[in-house]
Amino acid sequence: METTVLGGREVPVHVNDWEGLTGQPYRRTYDLNPGESWFDMATTDDQTEVYAIDGNVAVPVGAMIARELIAQGASWACFTEIWGSRRVLVGPDLVCVEQSGDVGEVIRELDEAVGKWAGLPDVVGRWPDGRIILREAKCTATKDKVSPAQHEFLTALWVSMPDRIDVALVHWGSRLRHSDASD
Repeated sequence: METTVLGGREVPVHVNDWEGLTGQPYRRTYDLNPGESWFDMATTDDQTEVYAIDGNVAVPVGAMIARELIAQGASWACFTEIWGSRRVLVGPDLVCVEQSGDVGEVIRELDEAVGKWAGLPDVVGRWPDGRIILREAKCTATKDKVSPAQHEFLTALWVSMPDRIDVALVHWGSRLRHSDASD
């Protein structure tokens, strides 16, 4: 299995062949409130996004990863959106989740361990044995790279809870369909 270093530790790289669709208007995920659907959110012309193609529907790659984790036995998994001071978690069904119960507990633990949200991986979840799942997604066709903030976030977690986290990098999007944002 391929590996890479995240936050100073070697982690597995999972490779998915999900096709990506470029030039899509960015859905304002950061405006979601618990119970609201990602599909109902307004888009902005100021940003475009590369989304994964699920059947004939373009969705955030984090939703695809969360679905895969649930299929592998995760108790729950959500993709994350940080915008300014706003933190949003969206389930694999593309509905914004309440940050309470076990989800809220994991968020509290991460906050206590790191103290900031810059660098939070794209997907967070929990295995039944209590380990926290963290997945960072990178689109290979766009040469997406791990940022210094992402390394710093994970470094802090390796120091505070090294045996309680399951971290991996997910490479996806080696094939892209190009789309004009106005399509």
